[in-house]
Amino acid sequence: MAKRLTSKKITYKISLDKLEDLNSKMKDLTKLDKSIYMKIDNKTLLLYSLVGKGANIHAFKSHTQKINDIFNVVKDTLDEELIYKIVDGKKFTNSITMFIKYMRNQEIFDDVKFQLTYSPDSFICEKLLIENKKSKEITPGEKPTFDEDIDADQIDDLMDKDLTNYNFDLAEDDFKYIKSKAGIEKDNDVLYMNIDNNKLSIGENRWDLEICEIDGLEDETISFPKKYFNCINFEVDSNMKIYVAETYLLILGETSNLLISVEFSV
Repeated sequence: MAKRLTSKKITYKISLDKLEDLNSKMKDLTKLDKSIYMKIDNKTLLLYSLVGKGANIHAFKSHTQKINDIFNVVKDTLDEELIYKIVDGKKFTNSITMFIKYMRNQEIFDDVKFQLTYSPDSFICEKLLIENKKSKEITPGEKPTFDEDIDADQIDDLMDKDLTNYNFDLAEDDFKYIKSKAGIEKDNDVLYMNIDNNKLSIGENRWDLEICEIDGLEDETISFPKKYFNCINFEVDSNMKIYVAETYLLILGETSNLLISVEFSV
C-alpha cells in the first residue's frame, strides 16, 4: 500500500485592507452560489463560483488578481496550481468580516498570516489558516468534483468575446434601476432583453428600461434569470460591458467575469 505523502504548507502575508478587498470579492461570489473556489499559482489568484456542471453551466462568475497585488510577503513557491473549495462561502466571508472589524477596533494593523495546507500529490487544499497575534481561524477545504475544477485557460475560452454577436455598455445607474424594479416583481423570476426598432431595453412584462440604441440587428427577445443578473456588482468592479452570444451573456468588468445562460425568441 502506497504511503500517503505528508501535507505541505504555503504561507503568505496580507494586510487588513487587502484581506478586506479579497473578502469582498469572495462575498460577491456567494450571491451566485454558496460554494467558493480558489485556484492559486505563483503568479495569479483566481476566485470563482458556478451554478450547474459540465456542459450545463447556468451561471459562472470569477475574479482574477495577481499574487503580488494581494500579498505583501510570499515565502514559498508552488510546483503546481492549488485548488481550495470553501463549502459555505457566506459563513466564511461573514467570519472574516468580523475578524477585520475587530482588529481595526483594537487598532491591530499587523499583516495577517494567510496559510494554505495542501496535499502534495493532488494539490488540493485541506485547510486555510487566517492568523495574527490576537486571533486565528481555520477553515477546512473540500475536494472539488471534476466538473468544478476550472482553470484560467478554460475561463478564457468560456469568456471569448470573439464568439459573441454584439455588445453594449451597462451604466451603473441603469443596473441599479433594473435591480430595484425587478425586486418589486416577486412573482417573476425572469428578465427580458429586447431589441425593437434598433433600441435595446431590459425589463419585465410590465415595464422596461431603454439602455441604448443599437444598429444593424433584427428584433429579438432574450430571457434570463434575474437572480443571476443581480450578481453584477459595481462595488467590486466597474465599467461593465455586456456581450451577447447565441446561448449566453458575458458581463465583463475590470477584474470580474460573469456568464449567464439565456433563451432566445424572435
